[in-house]
Amino acid sequence: MNALLAIANAGNARRLALIGDTKQLGAVEAGAPFQALQNAGMETALMTDIRRQRDPEQLDAVKAIAAGRLHDAFKRIDGNILETERAKLPRAAADQWIGLSKAARERTAIIAPTHALRGAVTQHLRAALREEGVIGAHDTILQTDRALHFTQAEKRRPESYQPGQAVLFRNGDSSLGLQRGERLIVSEVAPKEGLVRLKGQTGDVDWRPDQTPANGVKVFESRGLDVANGDVVRWTRNDESQRFLNSDIARIDQIDDERLQFTTEQGERVALAMDDPQLRHLDHAWTSTLHAMQGRTVDRVIAISEASHPHLTTQKAFYVAISRARENVTLITDDKEVLKDTLEQQTGEKIAALDLEPERAKPCKEQSNDREASLEDGPDRGPEDRENYDRELDLELEIEGPNLDVEISF
Repeated sequence: MNALLAIANAGNARRLALIGDTKQLGAVEAGAPFQALQNAGMETALMTDIRRQRDPEQLDAVKAIAAGRLHDAFKRIDGNILETERAKLPRAAADQWIGLSKAARERTAIIAPTHALRGAVTQHLRAALREEGVIGAHDTILQTDRALHFTQAEKRRPESYQPGQAVLFRNGDSSLGLQRGERLIVSEVAPKEGLVRLKGQTGDVDWRPDQTPANGVKVFESRGLDVANGDVVRWTRNDESQRFLNSDIARIDQIDDERLQFTTEQGERVALAMDDPQLRHLDHAWTSTLHAMQGRTVDRVIAISEASHPHLTTQKAFYVAISRARENVTLITDDKEVLKDTLEQQTGEKIAALDLEPERAKPCKEQSNDREASLEDGPDRGPEDRENYDRELDLELEIEGPNLDVEISF
């Protein structure tokens, strides 16, 4: 947020309009700047007329959860809640989607709260779609990068890194002889010396993470992605030319040894060489995480909600899940009653540094005393626990200028 304000001031902007919804999920890494600005007295205009929902019952459910009336919201969607064993949640969501007509599938989104669940749903979907002949019989494995959203403090600590991870220098580093956008692989970590040894195309580099601005690097882990003709994929990062933007979706038309051809949502036919670096930033798009769905609208939603996930079963997550659909939501959970109880306790409010300074904090009236509890029970931010807490932001906004490459999320 500070970077965004700096850009506005540098451009002599007379007015900066911020649009957001404090009821939705906040950015994982960026505190709660939008809420903090409102707490500090920022002039705010409220838009309370909800126009997304077409179905009266769905609209009433969204209004109820927005007002904190959980049991009322559940009552409105009770007929669309399915219960199954936790291990069967991915298959149940996939079966619901596969059971739809082709036209209905295109208007229906599946939301999974974690990447593990999302991957499991995608696996079931691809198997069923392969039997239908929607996707090809043979897979090609692409080597892709998955973002590891380290905190600023983690980026500065050598022990945060592991061999095999990729470090992208967004603005380059003249002291290391690195160009803008250069990507290197971690080969060795020496915490006592404060060093991370990186391997690049031109040789090895001894890098001191604490001497590079935290927002100047991005960290990724490499993984293989199985793709076939007919697969639906999305970009996970903007490319340098801004031709492909984060969360843009395309369908793969043909894959051969030399190139991958696909059709974008806008109907554009595009081909990329198999060694094009932009192919490192692809993922399946058959299912979405909660963060990726924020800002999107579809006719129908199939949402998985684990009854007692320690960090992702919150009122904010529930609000996002049921408010994306115009017509109806099918909620799949492992225990409806436990889910209600968990949501009653877990608001999903974020802890910001200002909230811990009583003389500066101005908490909103609707914020509960769950702040202390959520701080105490919050996720360990160490890299070893990263898989236990879905911390990947699927939607980012990159603003670039002559000397700027700033990532802003709120």
